[in-house]
Amino acid sequence: MKRLLVLTSALTIAAIIGVYAVAVGRTSWRTSLAESNSKGGKVYIKWSDRGAVVKRFVKKIQPLFEESTYVRFKYLSFRMSVVSQVLKKKVDVGVITRPLTDVEKLKGLVDTQIGWQAYAVIVNARNQAQSLSTEDLRRILTGETRNWSDVGGKDRTITILLRPNGCELRRVIDEQILEGNRPTSKVKPSGSDCQTIEAVERSSATIGFVAVSSIKSIHKKIVIVTIDKSLPVIADVVAKKYPLRAPIMFITLGNPAKDLKKFINFCLTQTGQKLMARYYFPVKKLNM
Repeated sequence: MKRLLVLTSALTIAAIIGVYAVAVGRTSWRTSLAESNSKGGKVYIKWSDRGAVVKRFVKKIQPLFEESTYVRFKYLSFRMSVVSQVLKKKVDVGVITRPLTDVEKLKGLVDTQIGWQAYAVIVNARNQAQSLSTEDLRRILTGETRNWSDVGGKDRTITILLRPNGCELRRVIDEQILEGNRPTSKVKPSGSDCQTIEAVERSSATIGFVAVSSIKSIHKKIVIVTIDKSLPVIADVVAKKYPLRAPIMFITLGNPAKDLKKFINFCLTQTGQKLMARYYFPVKKLNM
């Protein structure tokens, strides 16, 4: 009988511990954060590991932020979109290069801009058509303009390299340049940014579109085209004069929790924005 009582007591204690463990697991992120902080522990923010911005910016600024905080980052990878990862609570925060849609916002997602991505129109350095308007680009992409001589270049048929539907660069071109128009069937699908740059270097009749962050060094054989008298430089992007740009957003389910908010604010300091400017563009002017 005593053994039965002891066994029953042990099972009851185990059950209580189990219930307590579940209760702790269900405690809100903010409450757990406060408890962890008071005990001198570390709090981990779960990041989606998808996207170049995570590699080029978040992982670079992370050590600077962690120097003066107990917050640490974990990077997780799933076979689903960044938006789905955040919605399904697989991660606490993700990075996208577009604003959230109205439907996504209705589901509780919140976006916070921390920088700009910009895209360059490139041509061969031998091509004299190095300044175009948005309308010029639209007419080229739709096939209304087929020869470089119509926009200040030599008498050569224009070859267009364009990324396929579904990528962020194509979305920006569709919205900012094509504005609902379809590109000509003469468009040739382009591969990576590096492949596009190499193709433009080889041909003086080719025009391509790449992320500015992919142009890592000076290329003597290519030129970045001026669009509407503006270039993908900090002054024009921050002032929203340059059309081929997209916001870099941190997205969360609900408003960012306290410590993530601290990190976002750190990203928006001069230190954070100068680091952002190494590959991308800041959201505000820098103090040089």
